[in-house]
Amino acid sequence: MAARIEKLLRDVDGLYWIGAHWYIILFSASSVAAKVLNLFIPPP
Repeated sequence: MAARIEKLLRDVDGLYWIGAHWYIILFSASSVAAKVLNLFIPPP
């Protein structure tokens, strides 16, 4: 799994939140495919 970080936010409490694109790299016998997941973890 790989990630490309696009946002880094700092909360008032000092917590950090990351907005990133996560890539799941799937290996098969015939080809290599990448599935892109958009993931953003918002503050509670």
